[in-house]
Amino acid sequence: MSNPVKINKEKLFINNKFLKIKKPVSQIFLTIYETDFFNYYFNLNIFYIHLLILVFFVVLN
Repeated sequence: MSNPVKINKEKLFINNKFLKIKKPVSQIFLTIYETDFFNYYFNLNIFYIHLLILVFFVVLN
């Protein structure tokens, strides 16, 4: 069984390349992904991460 955190780190890096998120911001997202909360609330966390990304882009642009 593969590690869900590892898989989603890879997805996150792909998203970072695609969205060109600054490195410190991407580190914050990685930290959120690695929490224990992530293991239990996978789908909820994905939803909130994507909301955070949208908020960052609205604020930065």
